[in-house]
Amino acid sequence: MGAAVTSIRPTMSKSEHTRVLTPAEYAQVALAAVSLNGLALRHVLLPYQTDAICRAAILHNPDALQFVCRQTEELCVLAVQRKWSALQFVATQTDAICRAAILENPDALEFVSLDSEELCLLAVRRKGSALQFVATQTPAIRATAIAQDPMAIRFCAERSAPLQFLAVAGNGLALEYCGAHTPELVAVAVAQNADAAALARLVRKCPSAEK
Repeated sequence: MGAAVTSIRPTMSKSEHTRVLTPAEYAQVALAAVSLNGLALRHVLLPYQTDAICRAAILHNPDALQFVCRQTEELCVLAVQRKWSALQFVATQTDAICRAAILENPDALEFVSLDSEELCLLAVRRKGSALQFVATQTPAIRATAIAQDPMAIRFCAERSAPLQFLAVAGNGLALEYCGAHTPELVAVAVAQNADAAALARLVRKCPSAEK
């Protein structure tokens, strides 16, 4: 990264006096600055935050999105496609922006403000543990998350018997996060992973762990 830019003002030194930059000159200086340090966009005067300058800043550092005064869906998608966590800087989220962020990293669901089962499913299909960021869990979301990652059952708000069997069938060690260790459930878990037998005995000795 280049040297830190502390200010971009429409003046420049010339010999022993200061002259005002023309709009074209200022835009050129601003573009050069954000191309070297995207976060320098914070110092660019609002009238000069053109699409080209904002785009250059985001391409250098997607976190520059937080300093874009006139966010467009295109600029937001550009940012989250390069850094999913830039979603937290999006002023107005759309399905397209959230989808782009989730495709970059399902953990982006943490910053999604839209209440959309479709977006949640998109995330947990790719990473079951993203279930921890789902505010409204539906049976479909929970089942999809566990199918992708059996250990995601630890993030289930409700752990029904079918979900528990689904989890231990995929990973016997998921038995740790199942409430009632019935003989049938333990048998499925042990068949998948023999180490689950020791885990089952441990939980039985600690009734509080079944709550």
